[in-house]
This record gives sequence, structure tokens and C-alpha cells, in this order.
Amino acid sequence: MSRGPVTHGMSSRPEYFVWKSMKARTSRPSNEKDGELYRGVSVCERWLDSFEHFIADMGPRPSAAHSVERTDNLGNYEPSNCVWALPTQQANNRRMVAEARAAFKRGE
Repeated sequence: MSRGPVTHGMSSRPEYFVWKSMKARTSRPSNEKDGELYRGVSVCERWLDSFEHFIADMGPRPSAAHSVERTDNLGNYEPSNCVWALPTQQANNRRMVAEARAAFKRGE
């Protein structure tokens, strides 16, 4: 008797909820207010349909306070652009802060 498709068995992990939320922020028109869909931010093909790949690349979430941070906030969700970060770290990488930092470096 078949019980359905074999899954990874990790859907109860907190990282799974983070992965699902990341995909929802970049794919649903209802999330345009978040700005990510509007700016063209997407999830890489490797992570899009594979939680196993996401967790293999990101590793376990260090704490409940950590979330996925894009180091280049104009870039996509992909292994080379994502880390686990605390809210204080993410605040330093907000678009307005990053733009102000770039303007300062340019001498503006």
C-alpha cells in the first residue's frame, strides 16, 4: 500500500518555515507591498524546489532570532548572497542604509 511520495521529513524544522516564507515573498503578487517582487528579487533554481538544497547550503539556523539575510539586498536569494543574520545585522543592510553608505564612500 502506497503512502504517497517520499519526502525529506524536515517540514517541522524552523528552517523549513523560513524557506517557505522566502519563496512566498518572491512569488506572490499579493506580496508586492514587501517590495521584493517589485524589485525583481527571486530565489535561485537550486533552492526554489528543494528544501534539501537550501538547508545543505545554509546550514542549521543558529537561533530562533536569526533569519535569512541577503548580503547584497538588491541580489537574489542564492547561496553566494545569503547568510543567517540577527535583526541588528539586517538593519545595517537595509536599502536606505546601504545607499547612504555608498553615497558616503562616493563623497556625496
